[in-house]
Amino acid sequence: MSDHFGFADGATLVRLAAQGLRAKQVVGILQTGSYAVMTLPDSGITKPQDLNGKTTGFAPGSASDQIFPAFAKKAGIDFSSIKGLSVDPPTRDSLFLLKRIDFNIALAVAQLPILQERCSCKLNVMRFSDAGLNLMNNGIVASDKLIAENPDLVRRFAAATVESIAAAVANPASGVEAFMQYAQNAGLSRAVVAEQWDEAMKLLHTPRTKDQPFGVMAAEDWQDTIDLLTEYVNLPKTTVTPQMVFTNDFLPR
Repeated sequence: MSDHFGFADGATLVRLAAQGLRAKQVVGILQTGSYAVMTLPDSGITKPQDLNGKTTGFAPGSASDQIFPAFAKKAGIDFSSIKGLSVDPPTRDSLFLLKRIDFNIALAVAQLPILQERCSCKLNVMRFSDAGLNLMNNGIVASDKLIAENPDLVRRFAAATVESIAAAVANPASGVEAFMQYAQNAGLSRAVVAEQWDEAMKLLHTPRTKDQPFGVMAAEDWQDTIDLLTEYVNLPKTTVTPQMVFTNDFLPR
């Protein structure tokens, strides 16, 4: 039996919608993009142009990797000069810390605290958003089929998610403690989880939704994401509209 809900990247959802996937974000969580290139402090790689000719690992299906070509184009990087190894994300992290690849690509809000703890260093970070690539990021996703067949389940799940976010924002220490209790096998230290949540709280809104309750998304932000993917990742024009990939209809009123 497949899961009813997923935690998925908005830009990837748009690209899959163009290929026929019928699903929507029903709760926007990380609404401001956190994808980034990371390099070690002694690498000499501190700006996007330094990436030309360098080596990284590409993980098939990784959301950050699918968006990296757009970052390269927008930041003036010669994508064709990048040497890539096909690896899974955990292997890529290890190769990066062992200096077997020159740079890493990841969701900074999640991976940056982990990698910096592992290397006991402060990494150089080049955020996709610094190049003007502002994309809708992760949120709760449900299929159109589930939305149509069991809207009450979607509504209750959305309400529980928003309630949890609000509680963790109001009391971050309690939010971290709850995570440590219920995700004991995650393998993350308390310090890493606290830093992850501290960064995540900065990404819960966009300028258009900053005065809205948690979870509420703006159609204009989704349109911006679609337009950027059309311009930089060859998303076919007019194949995806905001209404195809998001809805606020199931959020608490």
